[in-house]
Amino acid sequence: MTTDASEDGLGAELSHQLTNGLVERPVAFASRVLPAAEKCYSVIEREALATIFGVQKFQQFLLGRHFTLHIDHKLLEVIYGEHQALSKVAANIISRWQLILGTYDYEVHYLVGSDNVTADMLPRLSAQDTRRSVLEQAGE
Repeated sequence: MTTDASEDGLGAELSHQLTNGLVERPVAFASRVLPAAEKCYSVIEREALATIFGVQKFQQFLLGRHFTLHIDHKLLEVIYGEHQALSKVAANIISRWQLILGTYDYEVHYLVGSDNVTADMLPRLSAQDTRRSVLEQAGE
């Protein structure tokens, strides 16, 4: 699963790695627009929220299976990684999200932002569609 967040939305892509291990095929996509309160979150909080959003959205595929979580924010690799090091100054909300992820069997891989094309596109598209639909409704 690959996740990403923008200033306006969240996106997640669930993919399946073929048996040869070289090719990943997309299975499902999900995105949502951030409400005003979540737009005030810091970058790390939005990226962590995108991870939680994706895991909860694709829960039926992920529970009881080992999966790889691809993220493009280096600090999340430390927070959600193998050692799960969470500093004392980290927000309480991130520690709650860490508890949610504790029920899943996963490993974290850092993905360079430029390689995170699909998950990066999803939150931006959902935000554009929402703005367009609001503008269309205002014009009616």
